[in-house]
Amino acid sequence: MLTRLKRYISIRILGNPDIRNPREDDVELHKPCDVIVDWPQGKKCFPDYETLLLCDDKVMSTYFLKINGLPIAETFIFNDYYEIEQMKTKLTYPLVSKRFHGASSREVDLIENPEQLTRFSRKVFSFYGKKASNAYYRQKNYVYLQRLVDGDGLDIRVNVAGNVVTGYFRKPKRNDFRASGSGIVIKEDLPLEAIDIALETYGLIGKAMHVVDMMRDRKGKFWIIEISPFIGVITPIQMIADNIPGSYLLLEDGTLHFKKENYWPQELSMKNFLERNYLLPEAEWKSNYVRSVVSERKLKKNFKG
Repeated sequence: MLTRLKRYISIRILGNPDIRNPREDDVELHKPCDVIVDWPQGKKCFPDYETLLLCDDKVMSTYFLKINGLPIAETFIFNDYYEIEQMKTKLTYPLVSKRFHGASSREVDLIENPEQLTRFSRKVFSFYGKKASNAYYRQKNYVYLQRLVDGDGLDIRVNVAGNVVTGYFRKPKRNDFRASGSGIVIKEDLPLEAIDIALETYGLIGKAMHVVDMMRDRKGKFWIIEISPFIGVITPIQMIADNIPGSYLLLEDGTLHFKKENYWPQELSMKNFLERNYLLPEAEWKSNYVRSVVSERKLKKNFKG
């Protein structure tokens, strides 16, 4: 298959194919170069293979965040039905079940007790697996559980693209726990602690753009619940501070300088991709945009409106 793909200028991914084992029916081939995508056979890709492998796989991203000491919400990953049966009474409920990839709260379920977890697990570990929102997918042979963060219920999203930082809050609908996909967006100034965590995560991954979704517990601590290389937006206004739309620019001394400038995240991401791959050596690009001030805890805000 890879030999066949080399003949084409671009590759369009349909949905979220299994990037570990791509199949013929997962891709659509195009002669015109209207899509920039990636496969590991030498073509430049956007997003690149490593980004997809990490950010579109919640299991892998969870291990990555844990290994690097980032504050991810307590997560349990099972690949055996009998292990779940042994552990189910020792877990603290409610738990949030997620499929290993997906967005907008698709395949996100609330597990409220051990009996419900057993019913859920039986479907996942059955012969065909559990049905998913995509007709060509099944959740099979793994269960991904994340403890529901007990806090204000808001989901804070911080988007980092180069030295530009934006973000907003999301609120779940009434009688629901899922803020992602709810459509209820609150655009306010971002807490410094949340920006700090997002920048640290971005520094470790060092790609064109990175989005970190977090929740705050009752003690005020932020916990990562998900990371992503892309977001869907309908406006370039991604943040509002003191009723002024704009963005933070991260300066070399760690200052987050607020400017009345708004950007389409996808255009920023493309700009960073082109600079990183064609205009600047990778080491120089990282030194320009992935700054050491994060690890040195020098972040401070400069808001002039």
